[in-house]
Amino acid sequence: MQKDKQSIFISYSHEDELYKDFFTKFLKSANMPDSFKAWSDREIHIGSEWETKIFDAIDHAKAAVFLISENFLSSDYIMKREVPRVLNRCQTDQMPF
Repeated sequence: MQKDKQSIFISYSHEDELYKDFFTKFLKSANMPDSFKAWSDREIHIGSEWETKIFDAIDHAKAAVFLISENFLSSDYIMKREVPRVLNRCQTDQMPF
């Protein structure tokens, strides 16, 4: 994750990657300020500690977006690891809800 830009963490099911791609293209076309960057797990390089990278992205994100679908809600990893981490940041006033 680039530290010089404020990031927006995008949580989604890989089965819904098409919707994630559509959403990130929408953000770019909506003239999202250059100081913001959409971040998803597809930015993790092969061989990296992927969960550490995901948690780091959540911990440093300015905002989070959940692309909720049946696939999203059926994902144990998203529901048990990502969602609680994001909600914890919201509850401690580190991220707006």
